Amino acid sequence: MLYRRRDIPALTAALALLAFSGGGCAHVAPAEAAESRLRREVREHTGFRRIRAVEYLGNAPADLPADSPDPKVRIGQLRVRYAGGDRAAAEPIRRAALSAGAPEQLHGLEAAAKCGIAFDGEDRAALRRIAGSDWQYGAGYANWILAAAGDAEALARLDAWIVTGGGNGAISAYAAGYLPAMPERRAEALKKRLASGTAGEQAFSLWALARHGKVDAAAVKKYYEKWRDRSEGTRRFALLAVGETGSVEDLPFLLNIMENGDEPEAANAAAAAILRISRRGSEARGGSKR
Repeated sequence: MLYRRRDIPALTAALALLAFSGGGCAHVAPAEAAESRLRREVREHTGFRRIRAVEYLGNAPADLPADSPDPKVRIGQLRVRYAGGDRAAAEPIRRAALSAGAPEQLHGLEAAAKCGIAFDGEDRAALRRIAGSDWQYGAGYANWILAAAGDAEALARLDAWIVTGGGNGAISAYAAGYLPAMPERRAEALKKRLASGTAGEQAFSLWALARHGKVDAAAVKKYYEKWRDRSEGTRRFALLAVGETGSVEDLPFLLNIMENGDEPEAANAAAAAILRISRRGSEARGGSKR
């Protein structure tokens, strides 16, 4: 049988997936292998490595112990509990976010931003003061919380920070992936950060653009290869971006990193991307049957 050149990538992907998931082979399906890896990470590790693995799995447990002696890790544990449905976790996260000078304050602001926790009255006024300060990263997270609540001033500041860059610019790029819409002006600013920003700005910009479908998987994988000499954290976001915009054809690329990579957090991000793509495919198949 003859195949057209344009059919070769899809055929290669299909054969690779077959090798991993069937035909009498001892290997399991990609999503099952990814889930198994992340569950093992949750069982065997602690700290933020465990927290990220739980978040990658989805369906976070509301009863995850929030008992770490490290107050920063404890906030991360509360973040997982809140995502799992424990709304009582909001109050200690909110307190941490406003605990001026405490070692966990930055993590409290980050957790509140990612969880979409609301602040009212005096608490919101306190956030505005933080967002208007010169605190790198902290001001960015505080502004993210306000922007997510629809605050026009915060949204304008977020866009301005993406343009100017810096610590708060990186956090604003990260926030752009969580916000429900991405205006073209913001997308263009993120593309400029991706082209010439710091490593952190580039990683967050790439992920945010992928979340909103502003960059395709082929381009994302090129960035991953380009960033091979950078930190594991930078490459982790590139892999998560593949999960946001990739398809079944990208699973062999991710499986290879998950199975053969020598950096555990990057391998975990590859597993998360596999689950993201697989679940999206399952949802699409389910919708087509209705």
